[in-house]
Amino acid sequence: MLEGMPHPENLDNHFVVDPAKFDFYAMDCYRLVGDYKLARTLAEEVLRVGTDFDGTDRSPMRNA
Repeated sequence: MLEGMPHPENLDNHFVVDPAKFDFYAMDCYRLVGDYKLARTLAEEVLRVGTDFDGTDRSPMRNA
């Protein structure tokens, strides 16, 4: 459903989903329903995207 929506104009609006956070949200949903294999795959992608080439966290709250 989210993929069909237009990119939000104002990411500061807390009532829209930031596309960059989609994998994070999906990972947590899969974790909650017990699909740990898919949750782990998405968690690894969240960490990959949220970590800079030198190992610095670009998204420390998400990576936590």
